[in-house]
Amino acid sequence: MRVALASIHPRPLSGQIEGLAGLAHALQARGHAVHVVSAFPSRDLLSADRMSLAAKSQRVILDQPARMTRILIRLVRLAPQVDVIQLNLPTPAFSIYADLLQLLVRAPVMVGYEAHLVRARDLLRLDRLRAAPVFYLPRLLINNRLVARLTGRRAAGYVVSSQYQKLELISLGVAPERIHILPPILPPDKLTRAPREIARSTFPPGRLITFVGHYNHVKGVETLVRAFQSLAPRVPDARLVLAWSGIGSNRRVNALLARPEPRPEPCPERKSKDVQSKNAFAGRVIQLGQVRVPELLSASDVVVLPYRLTIGQAAFPATLLEAFAANVPLVTTDLPLLRELTNGGKTALLVPPDDPVALATAIERVLNDPALAARMTAAQRDWVEQIQPSRVVHDYERLYDQIVASQARVLLAAADRE
Repeated sequence: MRVALASIHPRPLSGQIEGLAGLAHALQARGHAVHVVSAFPSRDLLSADRMSLAAKSQRVILDQPARMTRILIRLVRLAPQVDVIQLNLPTPAFSIYADLLQLLVRAPVMVGYEAHLVRARDLLRLDRLRAAPVFYLPRLLINNRLVARLTGRRAAGYVVSSQYQKLELISLGVAPERIHILPPILPPDKLTRAPREIARSTFPPGRLITFVGHYNHVKGVETLVRAFQSLAPRVPDARLVLAWSGIGSNRRVNALLARPEPRPEPCPERKSKDVQSKNAFAGRVIQLGQVRVPELLSASDVVVLPYRLTIGQAAFPATLLEAFAANVPLVTTDLPLLRELTNGGKTALLVPPDDPVALATAIERVLNDPALAARMTAAQRDWVEQIQPSRVVHDYERLYDQIVASQARVLLAAADRE
């Protein structure tokens, strides 16, 4: 089969771009002809050194509308040469691009959505809007149900990675039989586990509590720093590892690390504990930049993803998948989407968002309860087995065959298509 895989995402360090590269690799390994269309050169995007594209991503943001238009033009020109197009979009609010593409081409268009829509009540909070207005306001104004309902939903079919997203599409008027739930396929170099002894040898002694990702406000990194501040005195050998992708601001994190504020303590006899909390970070925080994620996760004792919300990122976070593949205990937040993706908390320990006390308690529990960690990692192994690229790619093949067959009765054949 001849497949065009496309994404309008402007950043290479994203779950959608990782999923695009992973699906392309898996389909090519099965002998299909794959054309990748994005804001980045295909050869670079499909290479193992995708991080080198990150330096170019800032200028991509500046001319994003023009680049999205050029991507659509390339797909229109490519359409006569392929059997099916899969266009990956951020959320259903961007479906107008898929509607326009399907009107312009004869090949059936499948639409994949990276994330879900914003719920207004989640963002209409002054603390969030004040903390990151540039991040939240555009999503509140554009990435909402009103904009999504204005689209025509003309695509041949829709692909999402969760039941949560499927229900969202149904509520927008998409027929259930047109929606297909398939897990994302990460590139081969992502779903790996490095030998722990080798990965651990580059770090100082102690147990590693690790965060990997962007520093956008929605990621909740500050909640983890505050949690570690209270946890550090109770777990003397614990170290906090923060691997920043370079996206987002590190100002708030650095301010917390430089000037941690002790909790008010009315009793004079507890003054020594205040002094101890002021020194909680001394020599115990390891700050990193872009890293090889599988190696870092394999060296970790617990991975923490303290998300405030599940917007502004892939609905199925790549880091969550990588943590499962590395088979390391995971602590994340109890949000509806994450609850579904962790099988109700079997593959991760869930805590309320924005709660550093609960987060610290959960991390300490994982570190000090080997039986809990073992149950969690065993569930992860079973789950990872179900999402191996060699298995999931067959589901994509069946879906493409089904879509092409169902459209054959209503679509005119392209000039060079058999």
